[in-house]
Amino acid sequence: MMITSIRLRLAATVATAAATAVASRAFGRVGATTAAAARSTITHGHGLQIQHQQPAGLFTAARNTLSTVTRRAYSTSSDASTASARRKHHYSLHGKTVFITGASSGIGASCARFFADEGANLVLTARRVERLANLKNELATEYPEVKVHVAALDVVDRDAVFRTIAELPDQFKNVEVLVNNAGLSLGLEPMIETTPEDANTMLDTNVRGVFNVTQAIVPGMITRGAGHVITIGSVAGRQPYANGAMYCASKHVVEAMSHALTQELVKTPVRVTMVAPGMVETEFSVVRFHGDEGKAKAVYDGLDPLTPDDIADLVVFAATRPKHVQLNDMLVFPTAQASVFHVHRDASPAAAEKK
Repeated sequence: MMITSIRLRLAATVATAAATAVASRAFGRVGATTAAAARSTITHGHGLQIQHQQPAGLFTAARNTLSTVTRRAYSTSSDASTASARRKHHYSLHGKTVFITGASSGIGASCARFFADEGANLVLTARRVERLANLKNELATEYPEVKVHVAALDVVDRDAVFRTIAELPDQFKNVEVLVNNAGLSLGLEPMIETTPEDANTMLDTNVRGVFNVTQAIVPGMITRGAGHVITIGSVAGRQPYANGAMYCASKHVVEAMSHALTQELVKTPVRVTMVAPGMVETEFSVVRFHGDEGKAKAVYDGLDPLTPDDIADLVVFAATRPKHVQLNDMLVFPTAQASVFHVHRDASPAAAEKK
């Protein structure tokens, strides 16, 4: 209230000063006394009788200028108060620890950058540790105050998951946000042609991986009375499609796990969020087609897909809501997609540019 009062007084002072300047220009030959009278009269909104020949429009200009300046000044004060209120309606992650799986590329790497921008400290895990090292160096340059710990981790290896978390340096042990991002899809064959190896890899990474990391981290969140589990799912978990049976099944299980976890943790302060993206252009498609970049690129022909940054932005938005707000379920498509089965492809400039 005190800050608001000071701002209002400053606004009034600015408005009066502006009016004085305009009045002085309008009645320069009348003298300072008349200008002061004009300022006083205009400020209080009364009429003014001056026995001096000046163009009638000058008085109107002075009055209008005062009105405009005052309105802008008070508007600025109001905007500042609103911005302050918005900042308060924001859970700060500054100095908190965020644990991200699959952080070496795509959505995981983007999440690392977006959380670093919030001042959060990061535990970045993935199998490709050399990429993690490069990302750590990038973040150290861009956000020197952010602490980053990297660890090679295959989320399927349960023992490695628990060991990695147990061996975290003290400053990273209290994980505030877990981002279950590691996941993949292999092939686009009919179910009866899918190899057992591909099926097991998808189920192990997408389901067991989430299960392992969540089990290892959430008990600590419950004990500390704070935490947030954010899992990256897929629209495929809600709308299964032909030639993607095992991937769709794995994401359906992940969604069921997330919603069940929400119910199990309802008596605790730990929040749960499921983010289910539609078409996002990442290395995901390259992996799906076993390294065939041409096939991967064709998936996005004729449309402007989501980017990893789009998803990371939503993840951080969910994590920075006030602690009583839980964005439990987020389904996000590019504008040209309405479902797995409804995608509009055209030759738009943005789409054509990606070819």
